[in-house]
Amino acid sequence: MWNPLFATLATLVLTSAAAQDSFLISEPEINTCQASLQDTGGEAGGGYQNNENFITVICPDSPGMAVSLNFNATPFNLSLSGVEPADRLSIWDGPNETHPLLGSWTGNDSPGIVSASYVNVQNTGGCLTVRFTSNSSGTGRFAAFISCAVPCEPPTASAIIVGASQLPVLACQNEAITFDGSASTAVEGFSIAEYKWDFGDGTVDSLSGTVVNHAFTTGGEHLVQLYLTDDNDCASTNSVDLRVLVSTTPLFNGASLADTTVCLGQPVTLDATGIAAANWSAMPNVDFGAGLYLPDDASEPFLSTLTLTGFAPDATLQDIADLASICVSMEHSYMGDLLISMICPNGQNVYLHAQGGGGTFLGLALDGETDPPTPGVCWNYCWDPDATNGTWAENEGEILPSGSYQSVQPMTQLIGCPLNGDWTFSVTDLFGADDGFVCSWGINFDPDLYPGAFTFTPVLGLSDPDSAHWSGANLTTDPADPLVAQVNTPEPGTFAYVFAVTDNFGCTYDTTVTVTVIAPDLSLQGIDGPSVIEGTDPVQYTALGAGADVTGFNWTLPPGWTWYDDLNLLDSNAFVLAPIASGAFQLCVVAEGLGCIGEPVCMPIDVITSTEQLAGNTGVRVFPNPSTGVIQLVRPTAHPTTLTVVDALGRTVHQHGLQGTHPSLDLGHLGAGTYVLQWWEGARPHRLPVTLAR
Repeated sequence: MWNPLFATLATLVLTSAAAQDSFLISEPEINTCQASLQDTGGEAGGGYQNNENFITVICPDSPGMAVSLNFNATPFNLSLSGVEPADRLSIWDGPNETHPLLGSWTGNDSPGIVSASYVNVQNTGGCLTVRFTSNSSGTGRFAAFISCAVPCEPPTASAIIVGASQLPVLACQNEAITFDGSASTAVEGFSIAEYKWDFGDGTVDSLSGTVVNHAFTTGGEHLVQLYLTDDNDCASTNSVDLRVLVSTTPLFNGASLADTTVCLGQPVTLDATGIAAANWSAMPNVDFGAGLYLPDDASEPFLSTLTLTGFAPDATLQDIADLASICVSMEHSYMGDLLISMICPNGQNVYLHAQGGGGTFLGLALDGETDPPTPGVCWNYCWDPDATNGTWAENEGEILPSGSYQSVQPMTQLIGCPLNGDWTFSVTDLFGADDGFVCSWGINFDPDLYPGAFTFTPVLGLSDPDSAHWSGANLTTDPADPLVAQVNTPEPGTFAYVFAVTDNFGCTYDTTVTVTVIAPDLSLQGIDGPSVIEGTDPVQYTALGAGADVTGFNWTLPPGWTWYDDLNLLDSNAFVLAPIASGAFQLCVVAEGLGCIGEPVCMPIDVITSTEQLAGNTGVRVFPNPSTGVIQLVRPTAHPTTLTVVDALGRTVHQHGLQGTHPSLDLGHLGAGTYVLQWWEGARPHRLPVTLAR
């Protein structure tokens, strides 16, 4: 708030110069070299009012002079109350707003000392244009001393990138680039005392002199400047604008690019089709590094705010085509748990995703709820007003591919949003048992809306084997499809496979996939059991000599054979029933363990059966046999039991309750062929073949 005592002291300071004039910001033109600039409250210190919008042009009253405004000795307190845009003071280096903007200030961020440039004095008279605007809520105070001075003639910076035939220069990350400023000059009678290189990445070098080497560690646009100071303490004012575009690291997405463990002899497909070039944009975004945990609690949404300030004052989103996309890099193990929305500075919002999609993964998430929370691999997803491939939920599957999707609600709900201000990204996880992480998010507007904004995406050479290829042992590749390779695994061990790709910047990037080949001991010594079967009683076979890593068995029965007991493929014992027809057969078993399957072990078996042998062995009779339908059964007991009729394929085709010692059975509804009658007499099974003729 404005301090009345401070206002009184400031007024004394401003009025202490003898007969110094005072001008209000509402004055359209001011010509002076000794005065004060006041807000509309004047020297009385009352401060400005709401809803003001004034422009004044301050020019020197003598030619060859440059106007200077000193805010350091005066209060500067602009209200931040109300909705955007907040109260703001802006200054241009010239007699109108078409000249270079020297700065725009709000709150307590004082401009300090602002002076017209030497170029301004030479070309447009050394004037400054000042504009002040206030919104409808909250007032404050500002003032400045006006003075003039004759600016020194600055040195002229001139620099090149050695070896570059044109700008921008396309470079790789960590590539050394040589900059040469030896063509720079000072005015006659003076010499350059300091060369200060600003590489636009936070690095400033004022020690290397005229020639300097520098490497950029991250992808993006970098505008390199050279600032000179001569021995008259006069600084250069021109820009050299050495523009360098540094290639971005590709996004190595795709489940087939994850490390894997396979069994000896099992082929592996390496597929890099999920790779995508990474876009770089001057638009701001929020980056959480390895990822920020999404609260697994419907009462605690994830909220992240991005404050935009670089748009024109009062600018709003008028056309949804000006909003290119809203993007997030994230992972989650259950897409159907999530509500995702975007909230703009005035509170308007749009739902981007509203549950749906069930257990579809986002990125390479770790399944379930991790404890402690552990991030997987984030993938990039965007919502685009022009997208035509449906919403997230309409693309449900195992993993949602990276790409652009439609929002649940129309993105036109954001029309009318102020561009400047707080944009909030909201994610709510409605249910427990699954979790996820957000790695980064951002908003992409039409660059024409954002002064100075620039974006680029490198082009990856994905179709040419000279610029995209796999390397490693036991590898088979196809020049027509360099993204895919087949790995043979003839020996155990750990093997590294590298996929490398080169972009149009000439930069090569790679990612490594580790394939671990295991060879568990799944050996078997053989099968124990009769090699000749006579009759139809159940027979037991046992797998022998299982290796140390065997945890289960998988039996393969010959055609026409059936399981006698409940099917249990993991048992080392097989209780089986041979078919009623004689013949030579082969029974096989393989061992399993550690996710692998061993080599099959087989045993040849001869089956010898006949009607007489079957009847004689069981002590029961069936007649007539063959029959046209009705048969008579003779059994030793009258104990009630259930008879099952099985066809030649082992399928149950009829069941019948038996009572008495001479029950009859009508099978007239069955087709011609040979069937087996099966039933139990106490603890003993009986099986009799019967032939139906038509």
